[in-house]
Amino acid sequence: ISLEKLGFKVSAVTKTADSATIEKDKVVSTDPASGTSQPKGTTITLYISSGMTKVPDGLVGQPKDTVLDKLSSMKFLPVVEQEASDKVEKGSVTRVSPGSGELVLQGSQITVYVSTGKPQVSVPNLLGNTIAEAKATLGSDFTLKVTGDATDDAVIETQDPAVGTQVDKGSTISVTAKKPTTEDPDNNGNGGTTTGGN
Repeated sequence: ISLEKLGFKVSAVTKTADSATIEKDKVVSTDPASGTSQPKGTTITLYISSGMTKVPDGLVGQPKDTVLDKLSSMKFLPVVEQEASDKVEKGSVTRVSPGSGELVLQGSQITVYVSTGKPQVSVPNLLGNTIAEAKATLGSDFTLKVTGDATDDAVIETQDPAVGTQVDKGSTISVTAKKPTTEDPDNNGNGGTTTGGN
């Protein structure tokens, strides 16, 4: 039964509305809303599906399965990619593409990027370096913890973890260091060398 047969007037101007579930060109809603009592002759405005919908907000930081279930229930086609992240824990979503809030066609493919955890980096060889050289080598990839002499010219004698070990970016490397000593047993300022006379 059409609205006209029920005694209503359908507005000549229809409006479009985005919908995740109502296919394009089908009625999403009416104004006044369906199911309400209105006097005969009331003009009804129809809202027709544009076939477009928004990517939902609040996906970043959520567990992968939660996000996939939500997108699937909205009839999106989620595709999973993996990437390292300093900020999002392993197994949770780092971002989606198209991004949250973007207007897309119903049933669009949404790429869901899932954290594999912090990026892995290889521990460099610090043995024999001074503390100053080690700090320059490590940059922001590691934190340096020094036992012994921590002055810039102290020389590194041991390190943990070992050279070449794969660790999370930002991990701590523990080293022991001490200042180099110069041997001068005679304390005469010539490095211990003595000369005899004839």
